[in-house]
Amino acid sequence: SFIKTLALLREAKEEILKNKIKYQKSLPLILKSYGLDYGSLLSKISFLEASSVCLELGEDYKIGLEILSPYVKSLKKLDPRIAELYVSFLIQDKNLKKAKDVLLEANSTYPNVNFVLTNLIDFFTKHEKNYSEAEKYLKDALKLYVYDPNILIRAIIFYQEQKHELLVAHYSYLYALRTNSRPFYRQALDSYVKGGDFRRAENIVNKLLKLDKHDVESLYFISKYYHFKNDSNKALTFLSQAYEETKKSSVTQDLAFDVTHSLSKFYLSLGDKEKALSLIPEIFKLADSNTESIKKLATLYKSIGNKESLIDFIKRATS
Repeated sequence: SFIKTLALLREAKEEILKNKIKYQKSLPLILKSYGLDYGSLLSKISFLEASSVCLELGEDYKIGLEILSPYVKSLKKLDPRIAELYVSFLIQDKNLKKAKDVLLEANSTYPNVNFVLTNLIDFFTKHEKNYSEAEKYLKDALKLYVYDPNILIRAIIFYQEQKHELLVAHYSYLYALRTNSRPFYRQALDSYVKGGDFRRAENIVNKLLKLDKHDVESLYFISKYYHFKNDSNKALTFLSQAYEETKKSSVTQDLAFDVTHSLSKFYLSLGDKEKALSLIPEIFKLADSNTESIKKLATLYKSIGNKESLIDFIKRATS
């Protein structure tokens, strides 16, 4: 158990503290270079103790800070994993200047360690809003760890915040290649479309269809791709396929609503009011009590111009 582990760690710490007083100065330098001197061992034991207490047992971060602080006074040669935990405690304690100093020193001592770089990216993005500095470390990380999923996720989030659709698409695509993730292929497709790069978007369409030509959400995204390309025939074909697949597959109610609602709107845009109206009962049922779905459905009723249906809908929605 963690309680027993903590007891053993504390026992080890007391023993090493005694030995440090007696033998630290007489230790061979080679032990220090390998992190096996008493000071280094104490910092490592304190790291295990603090992580066990705070991360595993859920104790307050201040306890972890109190455990670690005596053994991290010198930032030189501080193990990067210990630095990472220490920084997390300092940030919770709102000591951002110290946290920044620890991260910069860790990156200077152990250049380009992937998790140190991700912490620097997060720090400059979230706490200093210094996006140019964050991007500098992000670019360093991408050069060294271009297929590391954690780095790619940081890139996707960063460029989403910067509203840079083509870079969001690029790194979503790389992440999808690395993990074979359909959601990230779809995100890449959506961002390439928004960024106007239809050539790369078409490549992703083909990949999605090869992965699963019956996947409802993929068919829905592909339909939107052809809609942006002003290819109404293909857009309707894929949207209709998505709708038919909602009957066969286990999909979320929200997705089934979006597909059916979009198909009704599509028919309406083509001037086929009869087909648009034929989907209304199903859309009504799928809307259920979801506020956003109810708003979309009310707007659709108005677009169709079916006043009687709108009145019935409002009565039911407010009853």
